[in-house]
Formats: sequence, structure tokens, C-alpha cells
Amino acid sequence: MTRPSQIVALAVMLTLAGVGATAAAQPQPTRASDQQVEDLLMRMDADIDTFRSSLDRAIDRHPINGTRAEDDIDRAVKNFTEAADRLKDRANDRQAGTADAEDVLRRASVIDAFMTANTLDTAAERNWQTLRAELDQLARAYGVSPGWTGPQYVKARASDKQVKDLLARTRKDADRFRKSLDKALDRSRLDGSREEDDIDRFVTDFAETTDHLSDHFNRHQVVTSDVDEVLRRGVSIDRFMQRQQLAAAAENDWLTVRRDLDQLAQAFNVPWNWNSPTYTSDERSPGVYRRLTGTYQLDRGRGDDPRRAAEQATRTLPSNQRQAVSQRLMERLSAPETLAIDRNDRTVTLASSSGRPVTFEADGTIRAERGYPGGTANTRATLFGDQLMVTTTGTGGSDYQVTFEPLEDGRELQVTRRILDDSLRQPVTVQSVYRRSSAEARWDVYSAAERYPAPYGSPGFDAVVPDGTRLLATLDTALSTRTAQPEDRFTITTRSPSQYEGAVIAGTVSSANASDRLSGRAEMTLNFETIRMRDGRSYPFAGTLETIRTPDGETLHVESGGMVEDDSQTAKTVERSAIGAAVGAVVGAISGGGKGAAIGAAIGAGGGAGTVIVQGRDQLDLDRGTELTILSTRARRPTSR
Repeated sequence: MTRPSQIVALAVMLTLAGVGATAAAQPQPTRASDQQVEDLLMRMDADIDTFRSSLDRAIDRHPINGTRAEDDIDRAVKNFTEAADRLKDRANDRQAGTADAEDVLRRASVIDAFMTANTLDTAAERNWQTLRAELDQLARAYGVSPGWTGPQYVKARASDKQVKDLLARTRKDADRFRKSLDKALDRSRLDGSREEDDIDRFVTDFAETTDHLSDHFNRHQVVTSDVDEVLRRGVSIDRFMQRQQLAAAAENDWLTVRRDLDQLAQAFNVPWNWNSPTYTSDERSPGVYRRLTGTYQLDRGRGDDPRRAAEQATRTLPSNQRQAVSQRLMERLSAPETLAIDRNDRTVTLASSSGRPVTFEADGTIRAERGYPGGTANTRATLFGDQLMVTTTGTGGSDYQVTFEPLEDGRELQVTRRILDDSLRQPVTVQSVYRRSSAEARWDVYSAAERYPAPYGSPGFDAVVPDGTRLLATLDTALSTRTAQPEDRFTITTRSPSQYEGAVIAGTVSSANASDRLSGRAEMTLNFETIRMRDGRSYPFAGTLETIRTPDGETLHVESGGMVEDDSQTAKTVERSAIGAAVGAVVGAISGGGKGAAIGAAIGAGGGAGTVIVQGRDQLDLDRGTELTILSTRARRPTSR
């Protein structure tokens, strides 16, 4: 049997299979009769079930049992089965076309690559060959290529442990070289020169590509380009070292790294020559991790059909629940038309046509976030090489996981969303494919860009309520945890300072929760959106609640992301860190899809927020006339006149 390191990188191969049926595809005649196609699909249906059973038994006795690779092949078989079911249904309705057949064959190619790379028992191999022959017949019937070729995966000649040790040694030796190089440059004529800047970037790029290869190796997703990138960056450093005369320590440390790279090429069976033109590239090209950055347009001809996914997920529900749950899933599964991503080390900014920009640290830290039904949710954002994954749980019905993976050296982006719904036992997973339209992230992709223009301090800024302005205002709309729902609107009228007297601030309720036995407190989160001045002009407004006093004089506790102390003990304004709702709005994964963008933006991008809390009381009631003190945290230019 093959070792886990030889498992085909199915998550990468799924990029070839993330192709759904095109809804607008027209039925096309086949080279076989309708009856022949129906008979073939009936045989395939039975043989798919037989193959799945034998594959499950084979994997139970295989080294990948219980690993991520097993999850990948399970998902690949599930996607293939669903595509075959779609083809059969459309063929029965005389609606099937070449796109439907190609969808089945592309998904089958993922399984075929897995079967080719791994030695399983005879039953599974035989059953796949039977099914493969039927797929060849299907391709001939629809006049398309079976497409059994896939990406060029690298199989390591060495064992898992040997490769892992080699990668660790390479990184350690590269760190030592970097230190000796820095010392050598400080004592050389290159100190402070452009050449020094160049070699610093070469070494940084080399470290990034080595990390990238290690990440993909740990996830069994190594492809030829991963190794080539490391070697190519090594060539840039080697050319520099040959041109310069540096201290002996730096020269010797680089020779050690060179030997590591020779062994790396040999371990992955990659033809390698330090003087090969193949590895001579533009030394000023960006690092490998820049492949995630850009603006992307949805490729509707590829990816999973959200309607089909919702129908499949809800087909076992009672008939009186099915329509409502299916509609809710549809809203959460529909992909935004445009995405914009910018990555700077571990700092990531996301925006889409469904949600305004949100910035966060993808450092793997679990962050507890308030403002969700039921209390607190947990969000973790992590980078695995150039793959970004954001997971939010505990949202009270809107849990999700979204993964962004660059393809084709950044020319495409695969987005995988895993949605959980309280009505379903299993999560629903859909994949979308985007094509990069610009190498730069464009922040005007959000459809409400004019409502939320450029942030404070950026070009076009026109201060209305400056940062740090303390406003005293009264509530115009009674709010209560008994009746308030997320997105309910409210207004407050400003009383002071005098230049803002009579201005009306509008906002929405983010959450309203009655007291429970565990928390012992009722709470409500308010978000501010706009301020309308006395002359009728409106401006986006952001601020944080500082105090609340009821008409009878009671002061309520406010928990807010407003003022904190930095290391120098100087107060500064910070944004709330609830990135789960904001990212969910960007990708459409929060409940209500794009409709939740305003909530996500307010929580995650400084739209203004504060949580009003009453300890030891079942309900929280804010009557008209309740007095609020608000600290302005951002100001924007006018949006209407």
C-alpha cells in the first residue's frame, strides 16, 4: 500500500471537479439513442453503489483511514454521485446535454487520479474499472473527451519522515544562512544599497515558498509547482551569491542550503540543474503568497448549483419544513458575484458584492465574539500556505466554514463554503470558482459602496462628526428584548453638542437576548449607521455607546469595543472584533445571505456598536426618551443632499 504521503492531493484536484451543471445549457442530441443512454445510466447507478461499498471497505484497511485524505475521497465520491444523479434526472426529462456529461466526467477524474495513485484491494479496483468503462461509453455517447488526465502531482521517493525531516532541516539551515548573510551585508559595500534590498526580498520569498511547500506536504497536497517555486527562489539567491564576495560564514551557510535543495529535488523526483533556464525567473516578481490577492469574478459555468445543493440537503425533511429550510439554505449558499481579497502577511481584508470590507488577522487564534443569538460565538481565521480558512461556530443557526484557495498560480480562486443549519444533521458543502479580473483588490465591489464610502483619513474624506466627539442623545424608538429582532431599525435625536442638536442618528438592532439561567443577564446590541443633519444632508456615522440612562434615572451597564489602553497607557479607539458575522456577510454564509451584510459590516468593520446589559433581570426595556452617550469613532463624507 502507499504511504499517506503518496495520497493524491484531492483538495487540489477538486479544483478540476468544482464544476456544476449549467442551468442555461440546452439539451443536445447524443450519438446513442435515448433508450441506450437511459440503460447506460441505470447500469452506472447500480455500479456506483457497488463501487462505493467496496471503496469504503478498502479504505477501512488503508493507511488513510481516519485522515483528511479519507474525507477528501469521500467528498469526491459524493460529488460524483450527485452529478450522475443530475445527469440521469435531466436525461429522463430529455434535458441533458454535453455540459451535464462533462460535469460527471470531471468529477470522476478526481476519483480516477486517486485510484491510480493508491493501491487498494482487488474488489475496489475491479469495480472502479467497470465504472470507468461505462464512463468511457458515456463520453462517446455525448461526443466528449473522458478527460482522465489530471494535474501533475509529485510523489516523493523518500518516506514521510525523511521528507518531513528534510523540510525541517532546510528551514533551519535557511534561518542560519539569513543571520550570517545579514552580518556579512552589514560589513560589505552593499550595506544600505538596492542590492541589499533585493537579496533581502529573495531570502524572504524563499522562506515563504518553503513554508508553502511544508504546508502542502502536511496536507498531502504537493504539486510540481510547489517544489519548483522553492527551487526557483533558491536560484535567485544562488545567482546573487555568485556575483558577490561575502564573508566565509555566509558562503558556507549557503552551500549547506544548496545541498538541502539538491536533496529536496531528488526526494520529489524533480529534474534539477542549478543552471537550468527553467528556474531562471524575474527576480523582482512578487512572493508566492501574493497569489491570494486580487479581485475575482464568479464563473457561473463552473461550481456547484446552490439550488440543487439545497434541494438535496432537504429532501429527507418533513414536507411542511422543506420549503422554508431550502429557501434559507439557498440564501446562504448563493455565491457573491465579485470578491476582493488583499493579504499582507497574516493580515487579510475581504470584500464582495454582498458585503463591505472587513480586516482581520488570520493567525489561527480563536476569538470569542458577542452579538449573536444565544450569546457568544467563536471564530478562527487561519492561513495554510496560500489557503485561507475562516470558521465560525456557536452562532445559533448560522455556523459556517469558508475556504479560499488560489488556483492556476492565482489566475483563479476556488471558494468552498460549508454551511450548518439547525434543521439538518449534516453540513452542506458547495464550491464556487472565480476568475481573477485584477491583480489588485478593488474595494468598490460592494453594492452599497456609495452608502459606505472610503474610510476615515482616505482620499475623499470630509469630516462631519470628528473622531472622539461625545454626543448626548435620546431614543426615539422604544426597544425591548421581548420584541426586538435583528435588523430592527431605531433612531435617536442628538441634544448636544449644540452644532449637532436636532441631528437624527439611525441604526439597527444586531441582537436582543433575554436572560437565561447561565448568563443571568438580558442584553441588546445596537449598531449605528447614519446621521441626518438639520439641513437634511445624511452621512454615514460610527460610534460606540458609553452610557445609557433610562427616563426614571437608572444607569445601565454598557459593554462596548470603544476605548482601550495601549502599551503607552494612551486611550485609542479600536474596532469590534466580531469578524465571523462580517466575513459571513462577505461570502453570503450568514443567515439571510447578503441581507446580513449591514450587520456584519457594523460588527466587523467599525460601523459602531455597543451592548446594553442588565444583570439579574429577565428582560431589557429601553423606553422612548432613554438617554444615550455616544463616542464618535469614525466620520465619512456625505451620501445624499
